[in-house]
Amino acid sequence: MIWHQGNIGEHSNRRPFGITCPRDGSLNRLSVSTSWNARRLDRGADVVDSILSLGIGGLELSYNLERAVAKEAAARARERGAPITSLHHPCPMPQGFSKEQASGEIYNPASLEEEERSLAEKSLLETLDFAEETGVRIVVLHAGNIPDARESESEMAELFKRGDEAWIGLRDELLRERERRIAKHIDGLLRVLDKVIPRYERAGISLAIENRYYITDIPSLEETDMLLHRYPPLLYWHDTGHGRARACWGLEGEYDALNEFRDRLAGYHLHDAEGARDHRAPGRGDIDFSKVFRLGGTEGKALVLEPGRWVEEDDLKRGMVLIEDILARCVVRDPRGGL
Repeated sequence: MIWHQGNIGEHSNRRPFGITCPRDGSLNRLSVSTSWNARRLDRGADVVDSILSLGIGGLELSYNLERAVAKEAAARARERGAPITSLHHPCPMPQGFSKEQASGEIYNPASLEEEERSLAEKSLLETLDFAEETGVRIVVLHAGNIPDARESESEMAELFKRGDEAWIGLRDELLRERERRIAKHIDGLLRVLDKVIPRYERAGISLAIENRYYITDIPSLEETDMLLHRYPPLLYWHDTGHGRARACWGLEGEYDALNEFRDRLAGYHLHDAEGARDHRAPGRGDIDFSKVFRLGGTEGKALVLEPGRWVEEDDLKRGMVLIEDILARCVVRDPRGGL
């Protein structure tokens, strides 16, 4: 059962519908995530300069920046007057990991193992410290997963992409496995969030939970609703490619989360997808970004391009122009009243 936003009550922080095209201010400037270029560059200054050379306004510091690199990148952004719209946890990357190992789930906050949850909690607080140090107001979170399913999930995705209907049987198997195991993992996640969300709230920094790609990822649409209901300070972060993938798997409609959680939406990871093949430059797939912005709005929300590291610079520039053109023309109407 989906709790609708009216159930969240006085904490829902509703915003009026209407025209929501970008205005001046760092949250309304298009940004690019360092997930695009950090793996191939060693210096934080080079990471920032490479992104700003695109003509972009700002950047998101992602989970693939070692501590020294992240600090240098933040200093370079400040020097050049470029806003850092968000951090993607864990940022900086925990010590002992390489850029090749970088992941939004280096530590699984929904793990059944107390030690791993403690490490996830520690990294969330380290990211909070870095947000305070750099003046960033939004931290994006991957909320974990049910372990040991990635191989089956990847196989399902490849079968789907090849048009092999065998993917359906594998999906149904994964759904049954998820149903059997999910409760204990949600309990583990809540134990972590119960500790870290009050710390974020006291610091005046928003933690935003991202929609994810795979079936055994957390949260589902229903779980997102539960989490937003349980934690009034928690926000939602919408990844356009992940929304498409979850629609491909038949889990929910591509735009359902935007309809449900618009009033708690902190921002977007913007990338295109063809079927379930995501992290393409806008214009290299068939996601309807006009509809995304009509449903989710743009005013006061972070707009972060998150192309795959394989995306060519020229493609990314064309994608930026496409998104900027859509934003310049966007007029939002209340989706509950129809488009």
